[in-house]
Amino acid sequence: EKGRTSIAVESEGDRLLLDAGVKTSARGSRAYYPAISPAELASTDAIVVTHGHEDHVAALGWCIANGFRGRMFMTAETHGETDRALAGYAAPEDRDRVRNANVESLPVAAAAVDGARAERGVLALGPLQITSGRSGHIAGGVWCAVRDAQTTFLYCGDVVPASPIFAMDAPPTCDAVALDASYGDDDVAGSERAAQVRTWIAAQRAACVLPTPLYGRSAELLAIIRSPIALAPGMREALASQGSASRGLGDGVAEMLAARLHAAEDWRFG
Repeated sequence: EKGRTSIAVESEGDRLLLDAGVKTSARGSRAYYPAISPAELASTDAIVVTHGHEDHVAALGWCIANGFRGRMFMTAETHGETDRALAGYAAPEDRDRVRNANVESLPVAAAAVDGARAERGVLALGPLQITSGRSGHIAGGVWCAVRDAQTTFLYCGDVVPASPIFAMDAPPTCDAVALDASYGDDDVAGSERAAQVRTWIAAQRAACVLPTPLYGRSAELLAIIRSPIALAPGMREALASQGSASRGLGDGVAEMLAARLHAAEDWRFG
């Protein structure tokens, strides 16, 4: 299925929830939301969100409505993208619940964050210690390594080890790994796929329309397309936002994206 990604980790009575997404094909039914009970949500101490796509964040307000009263953590970039995902995939009252909630900054790699009890990039929640690194999927997107005194568990919510745009940090050695495989089994390398996209576009006799999410894949398309580009309404702002998130980008990528964005035209309805 696509979405409602949510994984709980518990140790010594402390419970952490990793992501709170919705199942996009089940709108209007209970299966739209994670399979978590109100009692389980009420006993959850914190939620960590790995990135701002709907299948990882759009159930956050639903969790609050159903009993969650703990702390919430995400990167600044993810926090900036969350409201847009909620606007399209959450009930209005659930969107307001997230807007009114206190969201704390998630430390990434070696960056200590004030107010999050972070030391050397580690977030401590009771017996659990959470380390995050860039996932290569989207600006502000992370993987999370959770450990207690006995075990280290790694959760990867959408990862791209060889993105032409976004940087990925090597995760630590661990005892178990959970991979979000919503993109399916694809053994084609990113560089080869990019070449296929360019070849397909070049073969079109007229212009073509490429649907893409505002964040993540859109920046990768901007980087690999060599033909003239016209951007749909809202896309320029989203791309500019990703280009300014320099800590999530590879070397020289910010300058390249800025040049491509400057050369792009604006497409308007009609």
